[in-house]
Amino acid sequence: VLAAVHQATAHFRIDYPPWRSDTLENQSYSQWTWPCGGVADHIGNRTDWPINGGAVELTLHHPWTYLWVNLGLGSEVTNFNMSLAPELMNVTGRGKFCLDNLHVPMEVENGTQASIQVITSGGGDSGEGSALYNCADITLRTDVKVPDGMCKNDTALS
Repeated sequence: VLAAVHQATAHFRIDYPPWRSDTLENQSYSQWTWPCGGVADHIGNRTDWPINGGAVELTLHHPWTYLWVNLGLGSEVTNFNMSLAPELMNVTGRGKFCLDNLHVPMEVENGTQASIQVITSGGGDSGEGSALYNCADITLRTDVKVPDGMCKNDTALS
């Protein structure tokens, strides 16, 4: 029953780059926990991600949400002090949502480790507005591209 309750309150997932851990299925984590849903930074895989032209693909479960995408440099990030999406975004609709052509806002060396933090705050069916958090660990690369077909948006989203 507890797993069903947790899934019923599903909020969002990071599809690309892969998130640290599935904070929807794993009962040890909570998307309400800052900064990364309670998932330690050494848990998941580290994805090679383009320094210029990267993408973040999400699956959103709420009818609308405010969205922020932040970046922190280092292997054990505690400060997500750079914005990859410089303006607050209001996304309407459920489903796949992708931001592409994201650029690191400062010069970094090829091979720099970093983490992407995605924050959503929005309206569930009952109108709540608590912040939710997930992270993905990356290695910034000059010689990689977003995989073909990875960045999709559902037509119902705006």
